[in-house]
Amino acid sequence: MKATSAEANKKMVMEFYQKVFGDHDLTTIDQHIAEDYIQHNPYVADGKKALKDALNQWFANAPENKIDF
Repeated sequence: MKATSAEANKKMVMEFYQKVFGDHDLTTIDQHIAEDYIQHNPYVADGKKALKDALNQWFANAPENKIDF
């Protein structure tokens, strides 16, 4: 059975979220986030680099974990 676009998109988002927020693997951001990413958090600047910098600080002392969807 072939996955629908919605199912494929859901799988991609869940894998991205686990890699970034669970595994703290910021290299996945390079595959999915545009250079001119617009950040909606007022404490983080726009752009992919700013996002990665902010997450590096956020994850500095945080353990990796399995995200439960």
